[in-house]
Amino acid sequence: MATKKVAVTAAQARATDIRTRLDSLAENIETIPRLVADAWQDSDWAALRYDTWEEYVTGEFGTHLIKLQRAMRKQWVEQLHAIGMSTREIAPVVNASQKTVSRDMEDDLPESNDSPTEPSTTKPDAIFARYERQTRDFLGMLVRFEWPTDDRKKLADLFRQAAVELEG
Repeated sequence: MATKKVAVTAAQARATDIRTRLDSLAENIETIPRLVADAWQDSDWAALRYDTWEEYVTGEFGTHLIKLQRAMRKQWVEQLHAIGMSTREIAPVVNASQKTVSRDMEDDLPESNDSPTEPSTTKPDAIFARYERQTRDFLGMLVRFEWPTDDRKKLADLFRQAAVELEG
């Protein structure tokens, strides 16, 4: 395989661009659930004359919604549910079915035993803080990851590997 010669300045500019976009990604991933929570709590859909929350999400963000990786989706589900959103309201935000959102919430429930459990006292801010910390850890791992010089390795494979290492 022939390697393409790239000027040092072009390579440095591209590396800077990648770092900037990774920083932006980290900031946005941390900010979006907070903005969604604010929009839901302030009934933005009504102010914009949508009949329902779901119509608002589809109408305003339909083409911008992405399928989140499972671990990230579960964190968003947990955060949005903590402020009182229903599975039906969360589903369009995380671009998943209501059944998937319900399953994500069930996965986070403690295993049942004979003793009654106390209601959760987790505050939304604590959930956001944990989510932000996990996101920073994940993105920090990506930045520290030793990127191969071999052009045959795909970026998607690298992200998957980093996510597996983070979950493990």
